Amino acid sequence: MSKSELYPIMLLLTAVGFFFLAFSPFALGLLFLQTLLLSSIIIGMANGFMGLILFIVYVGGTMVLFTYCFMLSPLQNFGSRSKLYPLAVLMVGISYTTLSYHGTLMEFYWMSNILLLVGIILFVVMLSVVDMVDFSRGSMRVE
Repeated sequence: MSKSELYPIMLLLTAVGFFFLAFSPFALGLLFLQTLLLSSIIIGMANGFMGLILFIVYVGGTMVLFTYCFMLSPLQNFGSRSKLYPLAVLMVGISYTTLSYHGTLMEFYWMSNILLLVGIILFVVMLSVVDMVDFSRGSMRVE
């Protein structure tokens, strides 16, 4: 694998590492959207049609979900920096060592465990949204 093919993968893994630093649901949603966008670009470099399908389905659906959650949520103040930065760096380092390339495109995913990673990130985003949105309190937008 050449360096030009490795840079987008390293950028994707670095973006995944920042999930440990995001405590605001908005920041977590934007990181999830960025991760899916980078994944679709990487897969699009291997097979353009599959990258397009991945972009339309996942990134489009996430944009709709993120917009819906943004409309329902109260205005938020973004907190200070997290103290989990060393843990995020450690996890990104571990991700670099377990990266594998199979040479052929197996369905949509050619990086090992990328489907599991996207599922876990989506689960964390959904838990953050459920924790943030409480319909029993009435109107969601507060000035």
